[in-house]
Amino acid sequence: FDPSIPEFIKTKLRKLQEIYVFLPIDKSTHDIGVCCKDHYLKILHQQLDSQAFEPVSRPLDSIFSEIADQAKAFNLDSTRRMPYLYGTIRIEDARGRADQAFHEVGKT
Repeated sequence: FDPSIPEFIKTKLRKLQEIYVFLPIDKSTHDIGVCCKDHYLKILHQQLDSQAFEPVSRPLDSIFSEIADQAKAFNLDSTRRMPYLYGTIRIEDARGRADQAFHEVGKT
């Protein structure tokens, strides 16, 4: 947390994080959505069990080298960290109906 945030607010936010997941909305940098943690984990589990992902048995160094080569092609820096899965809330229509979607960082 930002050191300028009062301690009582940090405590309240940590308490909320025990029950809820705070997610960005679409590609917005300032808007967040709130999702029940149980529902988030259920959807995440469904996504990981789907055909969207497959096990990989390549050595980690080989994967990092491939990521570095792809990043270099776009003049980007790369790190020796694996991409992670995170959720966003995608707004579907003007009435505010939201649908949860999961995206893998580093994938297009």
